[in-house]
Amino acid sequence: MNAKDIVILVCEKKAPAPYWSHTRGIYADLSEWPRHIDYYVKCPECGNVHGFYKSLADARSKRLCQNCDHDRVEKLKKEIAKVTENEQPPVPFDPDLPVNPKAEIKRYIGADWIDLAKWELSKDLGEELVFDPDHYTNKDIDPELPDDYVKVTFKAIDSDINYIVYKTEGDAEKEALEDLKNSFEDEPDTYSEWLINFIDTDKLRDTLMSDEENMIREQFEEEHSDYEDKAKAMVEAGKLDEDSFFKLNGEFRKLTPQRERLIDLAVDEWVEESAKDRLSDPVEYMKELGWGDRTETDRYTGRKIPSMFEQIKDWGALDYEKAAEQAVAADGWQHSLSRYDGKSINLPGGSVAIRE
Repeated sequence: MNAKDIVILVCEKKAPAPYWSHTRGIYADLSEWPRHIDYYVKCPECGNVHGFYKSLADARSKRLCQNCDHDRVEKLKKEIAKVTENEQPPVPFDPDLPVNPKAEIKRYIGADWIDLAKWELSKDLGEELVFDPDHYTNKDIDPELPDDYVKVTFKAIDSDINYIVYKTEGDAEKEALEDLKNSFEDEPDTYSEWLINFIDTDKLRDTLMSDEENMIREQFEEEHSDYEDKAKAMVEAGKLDEDSFFKLNGEFRKLTPQRERLIDLAVDEWVEESAKDRLSDPVEYMKELGWGDRTETDRYTGRKIPSMFEQIKDWGALDYEKAAEQAVAADGWQHSLSRYDGKSINLPGGSVAIRE
């Protein structure tokens, strides 16, 4: 899309007042086109028009006029300086350097989140913290590359308590979800009361269906050895019309290939419906078949006898991710990670800490 498609042509440099809603605050003087185009911008704060800019991208990046841009910078500096009333942040501003708000914020908060989190947590706890390079969470951390890591542990010197700090609350929640998912997968029996709510019953039913149909069919074949018996059973089940297979005196009509085929189709339909009926609640069905709540070992053969949940897990009918997500939504990520008291400390820079 070129300039003509997105800005108003102002050849006589007239005030663009009627067109601001259409140009979104940017218009162009095309009187010297195609040699060059001058772009002008209406400040969204004060309404003053300023320019001229040599490209549309340059105009877009400088929406605010100089006065409003200066006011915004000063406001950002004051907000950042209010971290505490009496303390200076670990990376203070240098008033003699040119101010770039985005660079200053990144330098203050994003450049070294570990140092900032340590400083903030120390102020919150009222005691000095140290970084223990031998702690299992710190062994792989390179202090020169803080942005490559999302978790660090500090020890409070006076109380001798460890605190685990996450770069953001999202990082903490992500770890909680992964930990829960792994726990559910590794020990489904332990969490059976919760996981029973996250069984994919359709998938479980489909997995059980084939064996159940075979079992019903085998039992039916044993009880009805010939086509006359099968026809009687299907008439009683409402799958066949009695007059089409039996005479008025009850005698079985001559078995033709067509009648044989109709009986087979009726049996197939009845078997499928019977299996679906038995598997209307596949979990209860498994319990009725004797699947236990705990994995056991056969004392004679040493063979592992899986529990109902172990078997359902092996069939891929447990939704671990959804179970973990709803557990965190219900109890909070702190319930999974903060095993001491289930609480967290929110730090001003966006990090969160828990007591180990």
